[in-house]
Amino acid sequence: MELGGGSIRIHRSDIQARIFKILGFSDEEAREKFGFFLEALEYGTPPHGGIALGLDRLVMLLTNQSSLRDVIAFRRPPARWT
Repeated sequence: MELGGGSIRIHRSDIQARIFKILGFSDEEAREKFGFFLEALEYGTPPHGGIALGLDRLVMLLTNQSSLRDVIAFRRPPARWT
């Protein structure tokens, strides 16, 4: 059971450009649509990342539920609750 996860975001323009190629964007198309982002990365964006806590999973465990769907916010309650 994973209670939290995170990742380091792409922070190098050369790697991001390769990802755009893998996704099928030409160099021109990538520059046209995402040039602002690629240019920002060229200034030396520092690596950044974070962790997202799975509070919904923790609540699931604390309430002894077998499914995340039973505790997730904004979900219609099961028929047994009405």
